[in-house]
Amino acid sequence: MDRNEEIREECSRLVLDTLKYANELPKDSEEFKKTVEDCRKLYGGIYLEQAKADCEYDEAYQKRVEEFKKRQDDNAYRDCQLKQQHKEFVQKLAADCVINGARIGLLVVFQRWTAIVESGGTITTFLAKNNIREALKILDFRR
Repeated sequence: MDRNEEIREECSRLVLDTLKYANELPKDSEEFKKTVEDCRKLYGGIYLEQAKADCEYDEAYQKRVEEFKKRQDDNAYRDCQLKQQHKEFVQKLAADCVINGARIGLLVVFQRWTAIVESGGTITTFLAKNNIREALKILDFRR
């Protein structure tokens, strides 16, 4: 049993005891009127305060539930964003790998061609090095 329930039961017991005492008194006496008035104040004050406390508790609980749902929604949105960013990263990485693979393949072919032409005596070593440098610039390996 929670604390609020214990308080309600104790208040109900107190109000019932006061009413029992009032029923034992003569109906037209001052003490009866005073006891009944005290009972009404006690009952009204306690139950109004308890109702107010219950209302505040319910509002606080609703606020916590709304904050929890908002955090869940934020986390779901963040997860979705992270998945999208990961997907874009993987696509960019795959595209970069393909492009760089093609560049390396072209460079290898060009270097082989330059080596064959150089060994045949058609171009000099200096000219071959310049051709390879130009190929590297064209393929944009110096980022």
